[in-house]
Amino acid sequence: MGFTVDVSLTGIYGTEIGWGPAPSAAESNVPPGSPNPGPQQPASGPTPPVAPPSLLDMAASFTASMARFAASGFRRVDAATYRARVDQCAGCAYRQGTRCQVCGCFVDKKAWLPHEDCPIGRWPV
Repeated sequence: MGFTVDVSLTGIYGTEIGWGPAPSAAESNVPPGSPNPGPQQPASGPTPPVAPPSLLDMAASFTASMARFAASGFRRVDAATYRARVDQCAGCAYRQGTRCQVCGCFVDKKAWLPHEDCPIGRWPV
């Protein structure tokens, strides 16, 4: 029994910050025609800098996670747990669009996996 992974959905294309998709104009709050001021900081204060994971680290983490997912019988968390996890990430300073800047995951995908946790402890296993 095998499975394939559609990597076209990863969104890893490289941008001016070196990884992940560029935020849309709506996400960046930059008026059209304005010079790009770079990544936006949340109003609550500056985000402590974090080195984004390398493409190799993200690929290794993804592969290990998918192996655990398959070994679990492709179990997912219930809808209430999923919603609680996504809500915890909604106001996180490390979330940029749909991605976590700490681990590089797509939050709305990782939140379904019962064996995964938040790298800064917002939703432990």
